[in-house]
Amino acid sequence: DLHQEAVIFTQFVVREDAQLLFGFNNKQERALFRELIKTNGVGPKLALAILSGMSAQQFVSAVEREEIATLIKLPGVGKKTAERLVVEMKDRFKGMSGDLFNPATIDVPLSSSASTAAPEEDAESEAASALVAFGYKP
Repeated sequence: DLHQEAVIFTQFVVREDAQLLFGFNNKQERALFRELIKTNGVGPKLALAILSGMSAQQFVSAVEREEIATLIKLPGVGKKTAERLVVEMKDRFKGMSGDLFNPATIDVPLSSSASTAAPEEDAESEAASALVAFGYKP
């Protein structure tokens, strides 16, 4: 909504050939993204595909229950990758905070209570600039 504050949780990834900035709606998505890219054979592109295919809670549940068939349905995930995700991530989830992927703890963006809201065209240009920074073409 216009004139509303938005919170974006980011992850900066530095590679030899690129510097990438990824944005997420909440801490849970970012935390799962961080765990996914630590997994052998999973890069940022596949991690984003997984996050777009199911919620963080659904993914954690599928891994904990070893639901290979559910994971295979995700874009870019084959049988070997699904098996690797289960093997490598199941133990990691046990060590993480129990509330991290609980839907009740998902952060909701804050609404702006500031009365000094920017004019409409400034907000539009600011949004366009942000999208370009995230790799979208105008």
